[in-house]
Amino acid sequence: MTNESEAGMILRMKPEHLKIFVGGYTGSSFGVRWEDGTLFYDRFDYGYELAETVNLQPDDDTWKEFWSTLDEIGVWQWNPKYNNPAILDGTNWSVELNRGDHNVDSQGSNCFPGNSSEDDSGPFGQFCEAVSKLAAGREFV
Repeated sequence: MTNESEAGMILRMKPEHLKIFVGGYTGSSFGVRWEDGTLFYDRFDYGYELAETVNLQPDDDTWKEFWSTLDEIGVWQWNPKYNNPAILDGTNWSVELNRGDHNVDSQGSNCFPGNSSEDDSGPFGQFCEAVSKLAAGREFV
């Protein structure tokens, strides 16, 4: 039996809103979304054609690790837009997260948060790795 404090902590592990996407029209794309208390992983093929949807059940430790990584990389301070107009095709991404008083709504096209706007290996790479772990190790980049 859990006490009221433990029950509140468990509820805080879950997001109020989560919708994450990365990919491009000419290749594979991936999405993770929270709907009605369930986490879903979507994989898309060429042309954003849905190829797979998986219902996920991350445990509390997995959620805790996910939120900790997001705090460490400063996702809550990401800019609303990161765009590189010099590249027409490539990687598009979006992040919509709401968890308590932490919110972020950020997106990009061939440009990423971090040290170099065209380098996806820094904070954005760490973010994608955290999403992959949340999605039970499924591909997410």
